[in-house]
Amino acid sequence: MRKIRPALPLVVAALLAQGCTTSTPGTASARSGAPTATTTPSAAPTSPPPPPADTDPAACADADCRLRVSGTVQVPLAPGFGCAGFTVTHGAPNKVDFTVVRTEMRTVRANLMGTGYLSLGNGVTVTIEEVSPTGAVLRFEPRAEDPTRDTARASEGLRIY
Repeated sequence: MRKIRPALPLVVAALLAQGCTTSTPGTASARSGAPTATTTPSAAPTSPPPPPADTDPAACADADCRLRVSGTVQVPLAPGFGCAGFTVTHGAPNKVDFTVVRTEMRTVRANLMGTGYLSLGNGVTVTIEEVSPTGAVLRFEPRAEDPTRDTARASEGLRIY
């Protein structure tokens, strides 16, 4: 009687041999003793660039804008924000001064160096996105970090009084 050998070991060997073959697009297959992996770098997700900064302070009346400042600028905020006057002054090389005269709260003055933010309890937050010797880009938002008090942070120093 003749024994029939199972073909399973041959099938397994053939499958393992295929795992040792790698190919790169545009090249012939290469035979190697150890399997190699090829990776394709994935593109990092990118967010859209911010809108260009306005140079007209009137665009910030609703406290929802980006404003480029060099020198001194009066920002005419809507009456609902409780500001009778909102003055921003850029000082070289990296300083932004704020003077805010409010109708129902005390006047606040702040000097921020570098990037950072000033958040007023009456509902306006101004973030210094960029600052250079020639000017600053500020982002106004109609919100307060803490509605019970004024807060500020700056990368290179600040004074709020």
